[in-house]
Amino acid sequence: LEGYNNIPAGAYIGVFYNNGLEYNCGGFTQWPQSDENFAFAAFGDDPFTFDVDGFVSGQPYTWFLRINNSDNPSDGWTDYIGECGEEGCMESSDYFQENWAAEAFSNLLSVNFVLYAEWTNCMDVSACNYNQAATNSVLDECEYPENEWLNCNGECANDYDDDEICDQFEIPGCQDENAVNFNPDATDSYYNLNLDQPVPCYFVGCQDENALNFDPNANASGPCDYPIYQLDWSFVSTDPMQSSILAIININGLEGYDFEVNEVFCNDITVGAFYNNIEYNEFNDGYIDAPFDGYSNGSDWNCLPDQPYPYLTLFVDDNTTSIKDGFNPGEPMLFVVEVNGVEYLAEANFAEFSDISSPEFQVNSLYVTELNIIEPINFGCTDMNYLEYWNYDVSTASISAPLVLSNLDDGSCATLIVSGCMDPVAANFDPEANINNNATCLYYGCTDDSYLEYWNYNPIYYSISELNNIADIDDGSCLTPIIYGCTDITAFNYNVFANVEDNNCEPIIEGCTDDTMWNYDSTANTDYDGVLCIPFIYGCMDITAFNYNILANTDDNSCIAVLEGCTDETMWNYNPEANVNNGSCIPFI
Repeated sequence: LEGYNNIPAGAYIGVFYNNGLEYNCGGFTQWPQSDENFAFAAFGDDPFTFDVDGFVSGQPYTWFLRINNSDNPSDGWTDYIGECGEEGCMESSDYFQENWAAEAFSNLLSVNFVLYAEWTNCMDVSACNYNQAATNSVLDECEYPENEWLNCNGECANDYDDDEICDQFEIPGCQDENAVNFNPDATDSYYNLNLDQPVPCYFVGCQDENALNFDPNANASGPCDYPIYQLDWSFVSTDPMQSSILAIININGLEGYDFEVNEVFCNDITVGAFYNNIEYNEFNDGYIDAPFDGYSNGSDWNCLPDQPYPYLTLFVDDNTTSIKDGFNPGEPMLFVVEVNGVEYLAEANFAEFSDISSPEFQVNSLYVTELNIIEPINFGCTDMNYLEYWNYDVSTASISAPLVLSNLDDGSCATLIVSGCMDPVAANFDPEANINNNATCLYYGCTDDSYLEYWNYNPIYYSISELNNIADIDDGSCLTPIIYGCTDITAFNYNVFANVEDNNCEPIIEGCTDDTMWNYDSTANTDYDGVLCIPFIYGCMDITAFNYNILANTDDNSCIAVLEGCTDETMWNYNPEANVNNGSCIPFI
């Protein structure tokens, strides 16, 4: 028992049982005057009552010790609870039971008593040390939680989910780092700690079941990948009476080749005019609304060394069949030049004397053109308004320029870009967004940084840190002004009103702080209202002097030397100069 060499006689020692709510006494006695062994009864539960009023078989003992603070009952007492350690407190043998049993003996071997509760004269029920047994109220003795968010143990008074974050300072948000709306500030995955209102996390992915990269777990629209359509170079020779001829007088940009119609040129170069496999109607705004189905060759390449120019025979669609096998009138023609297995996109530049001056197919026409090679064909989405055009980062829902731009649309443009705030706790959350523009997110909250609610606040450590999502729209939640100061209750400059630590705490240095006192200490800051101060006491401090003052702490130069002699005026040899009687007095005879 810390602070005691021996347990004082008259202290109360007893065993308690726990009824599920609190400790209740099951038996006690007073500590005897002598060191002899002693015993007392521990009572069992009365089975004929509804209340638990004693021990039940096998229930362990909890030891308590109560020591009166003084002989005055109004000074109260101090309670200690026993700690038994790993080996336990009680003897377990053939003669003694370790736990309670009816009509049995138990033997306490050793127990370490630690502070459990101290008497207080505080009669405020809201105080941590409220004592319902007190009869004399002394409010100065009352102890309260350090602030309104903490309980008497320095823990959150309200912590619904036991995460050591007080409910007042919980921040709802998505806490899944893989989600595009992951909020590093979030401390809870539910709105207002309501398990029926989870904050949604958004995972971007393709939601088209027909796409190659369909993601069944995606709940936010992302880019889709579709089969890459190759150019179909095979062709069908349809009605020769309605075909057109396209003569090629030059091909610009042929790397490694000159435009010279010879055997090498004709063997290595192939040119084709391609049509979209979707039906085209020049009188009804172009192609009908149908899924993209690739490109097919609608021409026959004719290149002979003995001819001045190569030419293409262009075929019209045979409308008597259900399959598109040629060009529809007015349909755009796509020109492709194949060189050594590489397909190049080419642009037509028609001669002035050509029947047609634009690359739209017409029946029974003569085209004269030169082709300008642009670049190798790269299939993909060619519309910048769609996600599939871009390099898309699913983890951040952001786009960047693709390494290679597509120049031939393959029908993969499926997901329109919708840029917006993807954080569901934001005021302007856009559930349709697939580009995370969190810079535009606006949040409700406290917008005044002089209040705790503006910050990420830890009331246990009295610290604040900046939120990632700073509030833009004030919702009236600024309630607690920030008060910087020392929050260490053991420090000299502890500020009971401070709610944010300023890291300027000063240690308590005991000593007299009154410079008019004898023991003034210039380094001290705490003297407990002068308790530690000693006033100047002037006097003779020479122990050999006649007037030595044992209480003096400051010599006043008043010391008188010792002069022995007879100091009795009634004696014959009285010496008025003497101040110490040496027993030499002689009476008058």
